[in-house]
Amino acid sequence: MERSWTDHALLRARFVFSSDRQGHGLWRANPRLATNPYFTDSLFPALDEFFVNLELTESIDLAAAVEPTTPQANWDELKALVRNIAKQVGRNKSNNAMERQCKRLQRKRNRICRHHQEPHTRLQLLRAIESKIGSIQRDIAENQRLRAGHHWREHGETSAGYLKRTIETRAAKKSITGLLHPTTNTLCTNPLAMQSAAFTFYGKLYSPDPVVPDSINTLCDSIPPTDSIPTDEHIALQSPFTIADLLSGTLRTKLHSSPGVDGLPYAIINVILQHAKAAKLAVKVFNDALTLGIFPASWLKTCMCLLPKSGDLSNLKNWRPLSLICCDAKIFTRLLNSRLMPLMNKLICPQQSGFMHGRFIGENGLIFQTTKLIATQQSSETIALLLDQEKAYDRVHPDYLRAVMLKFNLPTNIIHFLLTLFFSTQIHININGHISQSYLIQQRGIRQGDPISPLLFNIAFDPFLRSIHQNPQFQGFNFSSGASPPSSLGSYPPPLAVKILAYADDTLVYLQSSHDFMILQQAINTYMQASNALLNFHKTVATSLSGKPSASWSALLTANGINAWHDRTSATPLIYLGYPICSNITQRNVAFKNSMTLFETQSISTHNANSLSVVVPRL
Repeated sequence: MERSWTDHALLRARFVFSSDRQGHGLWRANPRLATNPYFTDSLFPALDEFFVNLELTESIDLAAAVEPTTPQANWDELKALVRNIAKQVGRNKSNNAMERQCKRLQRKRNRICRHHQEPHTRLQLLRAIESKIGSIQRDIAENQRLRAGHHWREHGETSAGYLKRTIETRAAKKSITGLLHPTTNTLCTNPLAMQSAAFTFYGKLYSPDPVVPDSINTLCDSIPPTDSIPTDEHIALQSPFTIADLLSGTLRTKLHSSPGVDGLPYAIINVILQHAKAAKLAVKVFNDALTLGIFPASWLKTCMCLLPKSGDLSNLKNWRPLSLICCDAKIFTRLLNSRLMPLMNKLICPQQSGFMHGRFIGENGLIFQTTKLIATQQSSETIALLLDQEKAYDRVHPDYLRAVMLKFNLPTNIIHFLLTLFFSTQIHININGHISQSYLIQQRGIRQGDPISPLLFNIAFDPFLRSIHQNPQFQGFNFSSGASPPSSLGSYPPPLAVKILAYADDTLVYLQSSHDFMILQQAINTYMQASNALLNFHKTVATSLSGKPSASWSALLTANGINAWHDRTSATPLIYLGYPICSNITQRNVAFKNSMTLFETQSISTHNANSLSVVVPRL
């Protein structure tokens, strides 16, 4: 065992049982190949040969008056070449290959220990071979760390067992044991049946319903002309990308983020861009995408994996679809996002705190807690609704998104290529590592996993927030309702009020009266007609701001399908964006106990599993 880790030896036995439930999944290149000299020494001569052959083919096509291959097709062919080289080199760096090599070295070490009794000679021979064993074990641990999704936080003892358990736990959490078929309502447990269930569910989810143009216009009218991108900013937004932009795009990302169907991570894309001719081709491809809306075929292909949410996991509604997108496509949308964000950050209404620069999720929790304290002092009758949208990202209609982007005065060619990129995507579904051969076309919905998706959703959701916040008839919660201004002052500024808060699609609305509720219902209906959104009233939660029970509010909400009610008589605290919101001491004690239990499960049990010792100084 590597000496820098531990002074103990290791004896391990492994029993492997085959299972047809887990497929091979997508092939992914190890990002650590980018720092492997053998990989780069193999890659660059192959790229040189690729461009020699490409130039020869283009000259032959030109002489024969044949249409040459497009830069986009050439880029995908180049990526296929890199993929093959990464596979060849990766076989020698796979865990199985390294473990076999490590066993050979350990057998050699054992022979040295048996045959060389003289200490000095044995020490010299062991030093070299143990160094090689340690290097291989570090490589194996790094590969396990990648699979476990962990980062080193210290340089202390490394637990290979902990990494392996983490890999198994991570895989178990993502494993799908059974899915209810949305048509037959039967439980599917084998891979083909589960793929059929997922295909049916997402085929319907990504098929748009008709929208109402008048509702789209009503929502777009809530955006004033002053809240739009100045036309003179269009030149900067559409300025050509440079190789420096592309390289910065590979470095500004999570280097170990999962790649798409090509299997090439950011680190290897960065290596490709070090080659002069490959960099020139990449710049051409990126600028064609920016100005003409022409993309490589690989940019329009994604593999969708499912991440569990809370609730019954046999119901596909309780799984979050995450798109695995090619890293070069994500570099493109990330660069565009970095250009749009400084402008849109000034235009998206301040009630939206999700994924906007300089806005923090804790501000929503603080505002909510502050309003509860004031409402309790005032014995206010105001309530708050925590709205729940069903598949909020996955239901956005392209026509509605286009109309809102036009209202914000985004350049028309940027709108065109964003809609092409997002609503022409071929989706292959990954169920337990089994990839579907056929694919879906995503005709509505913003794919989750793309760097620009949060901004696009905020753009789409902004008119709804404005329709509540800007409505003078909507009262919300008034911070100074308990203090009436003296009549002798004449004109008096309107009292400060908070009406709506949002973190992405998590929305909190303050209702002072039944009239507010009627306005909210009308705004929700307009938004659903315009965008294909769907509100889950049965998952929407109402809470009394002051904590007082209210029979009148409960009756009104129940009549409209909202049955979840929280006040000071509730046994547990209300959870808002992960924060416990308490109306009495009992709820606060429950929140504290839950926090301590979570700390024990996630922190103390982790250290216990690693068998670490803790030294406590004597007081």
